[in-house]
Amino acid sequence: MTDETGSMGSEPQAPPPTVSVVIAHYNGAAFIEDTLDSVRRQTIAGLEIIVSDDGSTDGSLPIIRRIAQEDPRIRLLEGYGNSGPAGARNRALAVARGEWIAVVDADDLLHPRRFELLLAAGERDGADIVADNMIAFDDARLAPCVAVLGQRARSAFTIDAPLYIRANALRGKIAALGYLKPMIRREWLSGVRYDETLRIAEDYDLIVRILLRGARFRCYPTPLYFYRRHAQSISFRLSPAKLAPMIEADEAMRRELTEQARMTPELAAAFQERAATLMSSLDFEMLVHALKKRAWGAAATICLRRPRAMVRLAEPFKSAIRRMGGPKRPASGGRPHIYVLGADPQPISEQAGATDNSNAAIGPGDGAVTFIPVRPQPLTMAAEGDEALGLVSQAVAIANAAALAACRIEVLSEELLDWAAFCIQPGAQCILLG
Repeated sequence: MTDETGSMGSEPQAPPPTVSVVIAHYNGAAFIEDTLDSVRRQTIAGLEIIVSDDGSTDGSLPIIRRIAQEDPRIRLLEGYGNSGPAGARNRALAVARGEWIAVVDADDLLHPRRFELLLAAGERDGADIVADNMIAFDDARLAPCVAVLGQRARSAFTIDAPLYIRANALRGKIAALGYLKPMIRREWLSGVRYDETLRIAEDYDLIVRILLRGARFRCYPTPLYFYRRHAQSISFRLSPAKLAPMIEADEAMRRELTEQARMTPELAAAFQERAATLMSSLDFEMLVHALKKRAWGAAATICLRRPRAMVRLAEPFKSAIRRMGGPKRPASGGRPHIYVLGADPQPISEQAGATDNSNAAIGPGDGAVTFIPVRPQPLTMAAEGDEALGLVSQAVAIANAAALAACRIEVLSEELLDWAAFCIQPGAQCILLG
């Protein structure tokens, strides 16, 4: 077990950093360099980056070692067996020294001002946990990008334990707050660690336990985190083996709260709502498993006991039909579709030769021009009650356009250029109009 770092061991201990970035890593050769570059570009001073490897075998470790030699802020923890994201993060937390802990996945991207803006907002609002909206994008560029918070992302809001629990009900009706990647004051992690029995939802479990201790969680609408969806994404794969520990962890938490007389009606209702969705998902996964094994009797029993599990079998086919009519990757060699971002459609249309000034659904064209009317806004974090900044819609519009890859983004201001540069996928050009 080793701790690789870019600094010399004989040097005196540096002052504690402002932020410790915790990256749990496993076989991330395809994405880890981009992720580390994204973190290294953060505008704040006082940053340490801890990459906690979980037994990688894909050649990603030489990449991390090389970057660590170039940047003394990076520490690589390696030589451990595969224990899952929770175990890897716990190892990083054991050596983290920052005032704040920022959890970043090894395949995601950050806006360069993310930590700067979140820290300023958190200090202003007296928060112990802060998070921002995120843009989820498909690495294969076959699905549109989405803002995870959806319609909730209009102004800053406070997340208490009942809301966070309800928002982590599987297939729930409100935004899935468990996807958010929070920054946490390290003092609130004293005596609290990730549950290593959980292979997914370990973030949810940790945050709930911190909230139940009284931490103040503030969430801001500006999307500064870019969440990559790809074939190996752990969060996308449920199974009975992963769902059962989630149910057990929730039940243990409920028992503890009840025994300590801390269970409120609001908490009880939230736990019950989440438990129902977990059990429903477990039934569905068990049904799929039984069908694959041709265990017809077991499958019939599940269908009789939980009819909704059978109804869910049709959903993959419905999704496939929807995707057939959705955006396709543009064929190479065609003329690029041009997306113009700006505040005044008439001058832009004349300059770019656009004929379509609508803000309709964005789709690829053959050399056509689409105008996207967005207003340049100061890049700042909203306070509660502030009017919507418009940054969510801007980011989603840019991301939806550029995820189609064969396009060109033309913008009218440095502010929008900054957004475009971090919302697009490789393959799109970003041009500032003079």
